[in-house]
Amino acid sequence: MLITVGIVNIKCNPSLKRELITDLTEMCRGVQHPLRGLFLRSYLLQCLDASILSDSLDDPYCSLEESVSFILTNFSEMNKLWVRMQHQGHSRNKQAREMERKDLRLLVGTNLTRIAQFESITVDFYKTKVLPVILGQIVASQDIIAQEYLMDIIVQVFPENFHIATFDQLMNTLTLLEPKVLVCPLLCNIINRLGSYELQSRKKNEASTIQLNTLNWPNIVCDDSEGKNLLEESLELLLNPRHNEAEPNIAISLAVEVAQLLLRTRREQVSAFGLTAIDVAIVYQTLINLSQHLLGQKCCSLINYFLSSSAVLISLLLHDGAVNDNFLANEILLLLNQPLDPNSLLSGDFSQLSRSPRNNSGFSKTLVSQKVPNEAICTIQQILEMEGFRKLSNLLDPLYLRRMAKHVIYSALEQNHYDQNSETSSRLSSEAVLKGLFGIIQILIKPADDLSYRSLANRVTKNESSEEILEELNALAGVIHLIGPEPRHKDVDLTFKLLKLAYDSLLPGGQAVIKICFPALIFETVVLLKAYRNLLKDKSYEEMSTEEKQEWDQKVYVTVDFCHKLISQLITFDSLETALRCYLDCTLAIDMVDFNKRDSLTYEFLSQAIYLCEERIRDAKAQPNALLSIIACLLDLRNLKADDHATLRLQCTRSANRLLRRSDQTKLVANCALMHWHSTPRENDAPFVLILEESKDKPECCQANGTEVVKCLDRARDLAQDCMDTNVRVQLFIDLLNINSRFRTDGCSEVTDERLQNLLDTVDTLMQNADLRDKQMCFNATYYDNTLAYLRNKKVAEKRIFSGLKIPIDMAQREAS
Repeated sequence: MLITVGIVNIKCNPSLKRELITDLTEMCRGVQHPLRGLFLRSYLLQCLDASILSDSLDDPYCSLEESVSFILTNFSEMNKLWVRMQHQGHSRNKQAREMERKDLRLLVGTNLTRIAQFESITVDFYKTKVLPVILGQIVASQDIIAQEYLMDIIVQVFPENFHIATFDQLMNTLTLLEPKVLVCPLLCNIINRLGSYELQSRKKNEASTIQLNTLNWPNIVCDDSEGKNLLEESLELLLNPRHNEAEPNIAISLAVEVAQLLLRTRREQVSAFGLTAIDVAIVYQTLINLSQHLLGQKCCSLINYFLSSSAVLISLLLHDGAVNDNFLANEILLLLNQPLDPNSLLSGDFSQLSRSPRNNSGFSKTLVSQKVPNEAICTIQQILEMEGFRKLSNLLDPLYLRRMAKHVIYSALEQNHYDQNSETSSRLSSEAVLKGLFGIIQILIKPADDLSYRSLANRVTKNESSEEILEELNALAGVIHLIGPEPRHKDVDLTFKLLKLAYDSLLPGGQAVIKICFPALIFETVVLLKAYRNLLKDKSYEEMSTEEKQEWDQKVYVTVDFCHKLISQLITFDSLETALRCYLDCTLAIDMVDFNKRDSLTYEFLSQAIYLCEERIRDAKAQPNALLSIIACLLDLRNLKADDHATLRLQCTRSANRLLRRSDQTKLVANCALMHWHSTPRENDAPFVLILEESKDKPECCQANGTEVVKCLDRARDLAQDCMDTNVRVQLFIDLLNINSRFRTDGCSEVTDERLQNLLDTVDTLMQNADLRDKQMCFNATYYDNTLAYLRNKKVAEKRIFSGLKIPIDMAQREAS
């Protein structure tokens, strides 16, 4: 009631404002009950609104300094009452009182909000008259709840330029807070607000106002001195204990060199008087994020510095030097992920387990909520060259190290996807970078007989399925495709050295790694072989001198021998079908490169493929497909000797005749006829087999031999006739009709119209006696109709062929009639 009367008197007689405000303030001192006094002073502050407490410097009745002095006095008294609430009542009700105090904290913080609303307050006035009083009250309260909340309110309500001018005061106050105060959220808040202010200034093209006192740090590779000052000042809290009690029995000095930086802390007291390991990780995440926003593409060296510092600090905070806490391990993963893919935090790819629960009051908008520019994201090469990245990752246990290795692989693949059309490359084009990568992902390659890996495998199987593990190995195989410069012929020697390094790193991985990753390694080696051909465009093999030829031959031979070694490993672990396909790919690549042992090595690789098909591959379905691939490969060879080609043709024909099922024998023997007749695909006419390299000239190794073609076709017809299944026999005869018509179109005079007519009549007879209600026979009828349509079109387009054929009507027309 007296406050209400006083406010009315102030408004009626402004000249008495100063005296009445002083009387009201002194009157409130008479109420010392914490809860009642708190609400009474809150009511007084509400009544003294902006019309009474002026922020004008020229107000004769109540100046700005007097208004601020009153609010600071009221804040001091309210803070004391608020802190005294913890001592009211029985000790068993302490938790309930703490909850009540947290609910009433806004009453105390409103005082600071009112001061921040005074527009006439200058930076100097805030620095000399306002902040020292507030910080003094905070430190003197010696209360955890009060210190955490009030420090956070200071950061939130006052402008950024005030914080810039008083940054050293804020940092010094953080070191004086109670041991159990959570400094990490406060420090992150300050850093983020200053970073946001700097970014906004840059967007407005304003000169940066961040001019903090530079500490005596070692040289850091960083061109932005302002950002460097801010980041260095932010580190000060991490490098010193919060209290300086002289206790020589427990205080020890630890000197650790991190980028020529001497860190001093206390092992026993660090958890009580300094930041925890989780706090260190979170603060460094904020620092790295800030450096990415402020420095852009120049931030990588500073990030390496931060990672090194955090690794040393976290290791000092751990008792046994290993990370056993899941919360800490997740924060370290977030820290390691920050330079690779900081924007994944926005999409929730990583769970921020320990960050949100540690906020006692609302954070200001952090820089993490803003997307990091693409130029500030470090490439995989820069990451792998960072010593700090390796130091920090070594702190993780195998399970979390495995998660980190997976993310490095996925980031490398994703960066390569986005960098294909840009000037920057994310390819692994140096030996140091590749060694760094395999050093990090070695946890994914370790053999199963490793004891540490066994315990890891037991833990993995509980959380991950075999499909997920297979996905990891496939991603590992994908990284192999990033090895070497692009294009390969830019530096073939370096590419080969890198591929050998990958082989040495992957070989200890055992069966699973070899089966999945070696095919990719073989593919890259085949690409390297094809790159040798590009090197011969400027100077052919015949134009080389004798010494150049010897050097060239040795270089190509070593690469081919490396291919053979890789394929042998696949065969060792019974990956036979993959090994056969790799043999064929290598055969085609060898045939393209001009060197002295081309003929013999081409024959060797293809003969090994035939041996695999005949002796090692026993599956009745896989064997025909393998033999068909061999025939297709043989058709594409252009430089094999005629005698060797004849030997391989004969062996393929024998293998086709030794297949288990008659239907497979028929198809393969018919396809063997293609090896005796070289044909070039015509325009708008798809070839029967895939020809990888078209050539207008017939290769010397394969000339047209119509007699051998007819022998193969006759043998195939006899085999088809022996099939007991009517559906299969009909399909085989339609296949033979298509193959014969193909040879007729390509100019094989031995395949006459009479032969084609005989096949037509045979198929037509079989179709007339067939049961078209059968699903397979319906398919054969459609197949037959399409073949007849093709023959009619050819007969009309090229009258010189198929002129003597009597083509029956379609099965569909017969059914309709």
